Amino acid sequence: MAAMVLAGNPTPRLRAVGLCALYRCVPDGGHTVVLPDGRTQHERDALLDALACDSSLSFAYNTLGFTLQGGETVQLHDGRTLNQRELYIEALRCDRDYATAYNNLGRTLQRGETAQLHD
Repeated sequence: MAAMVLAGNPTPRLRAVGLCALYRCVPDGGHTVVLPDGRTQHERDALLDALACDSSLSFAYNTLGFTLQGGETVQLHDGRTLNQRELYIEALRCDRDYATAYNNLGRTLQRGETAQLHD
């Protein structure tokens, strides 16, 4: 299905959803996706491309945060540089009911520490 979505000239939203679907389909939850044209793309790059197409994809922000280690950051196509915690907050900005993002955000906090969510 994801390969069909990416074939031809999909709308930006469909391309973004297709990239996320391809990422989800990697059998080992691995680090690369294979695009319909045979090229491979690192998981972070696929998620960044998905967000460039549609910045409201909570799954992409959350999963991108999950790929980061420790103090790593990633630069989004809009120029913002975000860390793991900030990516989880972005996921929650897009979907306030995203339980996995709340869990992941909580795991970045130390005892007594809080995080400010978007209004």
